[in-house]
Amino acid sequence: MSKRKRPDLKMKMYVVEEGGRPEMYIEHEGVRIAKRGHADTPHARTWISLQPGWVVRDRDYPNGIEVEYVGANLQ
Repeated sequence: MSKRKRPDLKMKMYVVEEGGRPEMYIEHEGVRIAKRGHADTPHARTWISLQPGWVVRDRDYPNGIEVEYVGANLQ
């Protein structure tokens, strides 16, 4: 039985200032896939998907996240 090597995922998390506010993003191969919701909004303490099929969840908050690609429906 042969083992398949999983390709290295090129992901990064970073913070930039936009419009006077810090914005936290998750990026995959140069494309922003999710951003962190701001406090005092309905999306506080959650990740907002920016690309179809990508889901980002907190795991072991505040130390970890889980990134999942579930595919996208095309219509």
